Amino acid sequence: PEFPSPAATQDCMLALEHLVLHMGLGRGGVHIFGISAGGLLAVELTFNSLSTLGIDVDSLVVSEPKVLLPAEDGKWTLDSPSLRRYAHSRLPPVTWLEWSTKAYTGMETDVEHEQTLQIGKLTTNVDIAGGSTTVSNWIDVFHKNNLSRLPKIFLITGKGDPLRGGGLYLKDVFSQVYEDLKLPNIVSHADTSSGHGGYLLFEPGVYHNVMTQWYDEIQKTFFGDLDLNETIMSTRDVGDTY
Repeated sequence: PEFPSPAATQDCMLALEHLVLHMGLGRGGVHIFGISAGGLLAVELTFNSLSTLGIDVDSLVVSEPKVLLPAEDGKWTLDSPSLRRYAHSRLPPVTWLEWSTKAYTGMETDVEHEQTLQIGKLTTNVDIAGGSTTVSNWIDVFHKNNLSRLPKIFLITGKGDPLRGGGLYLKDVFSQVYEDLKLPNIVSHADTSSGHGGYLLFEPGVYHNVMTQWYDEIQKTFFGDLDLNETIMSTRDVGDTY
């Protein structure tokens, strides 16, 4: 990318701030969706929204996120069992994943040097998640902002995806957050049989189920505790009256 981390996050925060705080949108709920690198971006945007913008996010869908894992000496890495197992995958190529990580974190991207690196050996000092994959940070935000709940999370991973390890790590992070805060665990996890993004083509039922659950959550947020069927019928009755 032309502008490394945290430029993408800052752009998203500006957009969310403008839409919600200046245009007044989102009164019926704020819901965020992200795939791959955008999946991690959705998590970070949610974290920053709660911690700095004061905007409540009601739900987010995180599909096969590109999550860096903690390494030694406070560094971060893509290395995981899934990255090594699918090191020769073409969707996405692991070499491209590592190159894009270097580019996004502002590291050098010399091709000759990269050819000498073993798969999984790349580490960086930059936390591209902006602290949003650290349990203690979520707990601090929850208490400092007097929150009563956290957003509903729909997480999708793929058994054939090099990034699966990062997605499972993210699931463990949120599960630990809910446990420490003594909140109900509201992570809905679908672990598909495909590679990265493959479920969209080869397992359309998974996508349909997740979107149905997400749509139900959006409706629940919009209508509150009202019975949805009764609300829809009463709306129709008003329309018929006029």
